[in-house]
Amino acid sequence: MADNARANPDSNNLNTVNDLLLIGGGVPLKFGNDVIGAIAAGGAGGAVQDEACALKAIEKVMPKQK
Repeated sequence: MADNARANPDSNNLNTVNDLLLIGGGVPLKFGNDVIGAIAAGGAGGAVQDEACALKAIEKVMPKQK
């Protein structure tokens, strides 16, 4: 995520905010096409594993969508 922010001119300045830490592991909660929140996980050994944990948690609590 931090690499993407640095590569995107519109978000490059996010890397200069002292109290902002850009790391992976966060995913939006969607119902249909609407974003209704977000969930993040950390400590699973890297951004890919953290995101997988967050997605698994979403599967447990969100209703199945058609």
